[in-house]
Amino acid sequence: MKRCLVCDDHALMRTALAGAVALAWPDAQVRTVQDFPEAWEAAAERHDLILCDLGMPGADPLTGIGRLLEVCGGCPVLVVTGNEDDAVLLPLFELGVAGFVPKSAGGEVMEAAMRIVASGSLYLPPRLLNLVAQGRPEAKTNGSAG
Repeated sequence: MKRCLVCDDHALMRTALAGAVALAWPDAQVRTVQDFPEAWEAAAERHDLILCDLGMPGADPLTGIGRLLEVCGGCPVLVVTGNEDDAVLLPLFELGVAGFVPKSAGGEVMEAAMRIVASGSLYLPPRLLNLVAQGRPEAKTNGSAG
């Protein structure tokens, strides 16, 4: 049975993400938390996948996700975010997150990304994949080219 940790400070997003997990893995056990300190504590338990928002109380994104990666015992962390700032996302990828799913993505993208990272591979949206493949050329910051 799969175990998934869902971390988001918005109740509606926690419910939606838990629902996405249930669609992909109907028998999965899902635990939800609403801030980074809760996420760090919960991540110390064994999970097959962690879905995590960037903007949660308790830490800045880099510190919060970095600590989550330290305590999760190698569990893949899939960041689900509305943030498209490459200056934030690319350092997180370098820390070891398994991928990113924009909150604007559809359910089929979310399900595919979950399956991909749970199988041990990485998932990046096409724009980030191109940046990583090209060695981080001109990263997009705050929604503008440049």
